[in-house]
Amino acid sequence: MPLRTLRWFILSWGLLANADAADRLKAVVPPEGQDHAEKLVESLAFACNNGDFMGVMSHFTPSYRQKIRGRMEDVFIKHQPKMEIRQVTLLSESEDKITFGVRYMWRDADKPEKVLASKVTARMIDGQWKLDGEVVKSMEQSASESPYSEAMERKVVPVAWDAFNPPVARISPNLEHLRGDIGIQPGMGCANGQCRR
Repeated sequence: MPLRTLRWFILSWGLLANADAADRLKAVVPPEGQDHAEKLVESLAFACNNGDFMGVMSHFTPSYRQKIRGRMEDVFIKHQPKMEIRQVTLLSESEDKITFGVRYMWRDADKPEKVLASKVTARMIDGQWKLDGEVVKSMEQSASESPYSEAMERKVVPVAWDAFNPPVARISPNLEHLRGDIGIQPGMGCANGQCRR
């Protein structure tokens, strides 16, 4: 094969190979439901941070709104809630329902900051996504802003503490088996030096 023909063959083959590679390249975009979930919770946080109770309630389905309205009224009357979205993860999606995980910071102006991780369901109602349920999977409270932190520094036991429900930081690791609910059992305990079992 002449050198000129060989060069043409190599060049043609290279162009074809590049064309195949270009066909194989596809843009990877997040699922549509991910975008809907992010926009929904960001809009909710914006309304919350502006103290817009009616705006917050407009983000829920009618049935879920009715279920949480009283509790939310109390929150907005008694406190100044703030919300910051940390992470949104789409779990499943269909035409009229999306389920996603969300981590967010929640803070009442006079209470410690909490970071919650929840599984949330949203439904399409009249062409708009509305929140229809939340199951809190975990909640962490900021230790630096704990109401107990000042008392712990001064070694004072706040009145809210009791022997059966001390804060976690005050429980010795050697007594780990004592954690949890300790209920009073009828007919159990000691009196006048006699113990019943």
